[in-house]
Formats: sequence, C-alpha cells, structure tokens
Amino acid sequence: MCSPNFSYFYEMKFIYTYILLLFLSSTTKCQNTGIVGQITNYQQEKMKAYLLQIKKADDFYNGSSFLVIDSASINLNGMFHFPDFNALPTDLVYRINFIMKDEIPGKIVRDYVNNNYIFLVNDEKPIEITSTLPALSKDYSIKSPSLINQYFQKILNSEDSLYLKIKDFITTQIEQQATADQAEENKTVFFKQLKLYVENELFRPIKKEIEEGTITDSRLLAFLIQHFEYDYNVVEDVIQINKMVAATDQTHQYIKEIKKKLEHSVFPDAMFPNFSLPSIDGKIVHLNDVEAELILIDFWASWCSPCRDENRNIVKPLYEQYKNKGFEVVGVNLDDQFKKWQHAVERDEINWLQVGDTLGKSSPVYQKYRVESLPTTYLLNHNKKVMHKNLRGDALALFIKNYFK
Repeated sequence: MCSPNFSYFYEMKFIYTYILLLFLSSTTKCQNTGIVGQITNYQQEKMKAYLLQIKKADDFYNGSSFLVIDSASINLNGMFHFPDFNALPTDLVYRINFIMKDEIPGKIVRDYVNNNYIFLVNDEKPIEITSTLPALSKDYSIKSPSLINQYFQKILNSEDSLYLKIKDFITTQIEQQATADQAEENKTVFFKQLKLYVENELFRPIKKEIEEGTITDSRLLAFLIQHFEYDYNVVEDVIQINKMVAATDQTHQYIKEIKKKLEHSVFPDAMFPNFSLPSIDGKIVHLNDVEAELILIDFWASWCSPCRDENRNIVKPLYEQYKNKGFEVVGVNLDDQFKKWQHAVERDEINWLQVGDTLGKSSPVYQKYRVESLPTTYLLNHNKKVMHKNLRGDALALFIKNYFK
C-alpha cells in the first residue's frame, strides 16, 4: 500500500494560494486604475456612462455618438469604471455622458437642471469621481484633481447661479401671465442681462487669469472658448480670442483649428466684410454700395426648407412693412444651378436684392463668411457693422419693430 505524497499537496496548495493572491492583486489594481466613479443618490435609474473623446475644438458640446470610445454599466450602488482611461492620449479632452439606456449615447443635456456630462483630461493618474443626480455636471467632485480637471469642475459648478436666474425668470413669466409679444420682449431683455452677467461675473475672472498667464493649457483654453460661446455668445471679439490663443501651444490641434476658424469669423460689433457678387440679373453688386438704415444679409438656397419658410412668412412681410423706412434685404444664394435659384425666387415671390455665384458648397462665400449651416443671417447697421447673427422668426420681427420705432 502506497503512502500519500504530502509534499505534492503542499506544492498544490502553495500554487493555488499564489494564483489567488495574484488574482486579488490584479483585481485591486484594476479597480484603482483609469476612472472610478459613483453617483451617490443613484436608485436604479437604468443609466449608462459613456466616454467620449473630444477630437476637435468644436466638439466639446457635440451631441454626436461618433465621439463615443467606451461605455460602462452603472451598478445598483451607482458605481461605474473606465479601467483603460489612463492609456488614452493625454493631449485631448474627454467627456463622460450619463445616459438613460434607451437614449442616444452622445446626447448632451444643458438646461442647468439635468446636466448630464463631466469634462476631464488624462493626467496618467487614477481619477475618482463622485456626483449626484439630477445635475451631474453641477454637483460633482474629483478626489485630488489636477489643475486642469479642477478648472473644468470650477466652471461647470459655477452655472448654479445661472440656473437660479433662469428659474426665477420662468416663474415670473408664469405669474405675470404675459402675452406672446410681452413674453418675447421680456425674454430678449432678460437674455441681454444674462449675457452681461455671464460676461462680468463668470467670464471676466477667467479672462483675467488667461491674461495674467495663469491659464496657458491649450485643452482648457479651447474648452473655455467654446463653453462661453456655445450658449452665451460672450467670446465674440476676434482680437480678444487671438490674445488668448497667443499664450498657448501653437502646435496643438485645438489651437490650429481655432486660429483657422478665426480667419473667417464675423462677430457682432465687427465690420461685415464687403463682397462683390453677380445679382440674379447678372449685374455685379458690391455690398459697400448698398445704402440702408438696417440691412439683413440672408444666406440661403432653394433646397433649404427653413430658409424658404422664413423668407415667405417672416422676411417678406417685414420687408414690405419697413422698406420705405430704410430696411433692406440682401439674399446671398448658395445654389449650384442658376435655374434652381431663379425658380425659387419666382415661386416665393422674392422682391429684394438677390446675389450669388452658383458655385454651391464650393463657393468661397462658405469660408469667408463662416456659413456652417443654412439659413445663416446677419443684421447690419447703416455703417455695415454687425448687430446680430441668426436672429430669426418672432425675435427678428420684434427687433426690427423696435429699431424703427
């Protein structure tokens, strides 16, 4: 009878113990790498976290799902984990979207009540995030954040004051039971005041830090420019932005894109660049030769339904009512065929000045005047200085009515 080989069992026990310790070690390491987050008041909301890579300077608030590079489930305790985050490029910005499972991964909610996103950069160190519902970007914190991630947090958390102002405005409108015209006029006044508040209370301190050289990171500057331009249209001065950009790394892809965009920018209070284009009658028209108290420059095309609806229902009645008071409209057509342009003008009974080069999207007009979508409109005063961009519908009608009072 053979006696048991105890040395064999001891060897196997040692091997199993070693494997177990190795597994536990790797699990612990995995949980402490990348991004580890928790939504503290999560109650089976059936949400999912998505990681998006901001590839271009215009993508910070882009709602496209093409930016998504990873996803993570949120467990019953509100925990989520992106273990591979620290292996991603460090020169880009990333956004985490918190999305209900039946919604589009790239969706971005920016209403100051249910904000669903967080911005951060990869500093090659583990990141621990804590947040609460519903305004995830307003109520979040990062454990020992880097300077850049600290700034993201500072900017987004500062929007709490905006939410309160907007909430108070809506409550006041309801209590006053304002008519449609009164409500629109109140809204115009309120958002002018809100813009001044953002510029003086939120943007000016950041601008000062940039001018003093405190903020020189290209990623952060690109975010700040789009953040304040996205909703508030505060960053409108080309010279101002150029000064900011000059303090950063000129080789960074975000900065290159911003500089290229600035070459073709037309902002309010800037002089609108002159153009010389053939009219629908074949005569060359120079914008500088158009004399009027108020000029609406309207970039449009026959295939653009919103353009034609606006022309028929809003612009045409306004033109008829105010043309004798000094209101002029210049339609800049971006069709690629003359017959399409001509047919649309005849069918819609457009009787104001029309110019175009029939080059379609290859027209240099697209680049020169930063026409990114149609319709695009500019309101100019008698000196050709830009007063408003993309003021349409009732807001346009109200502005013109007040202008010619």
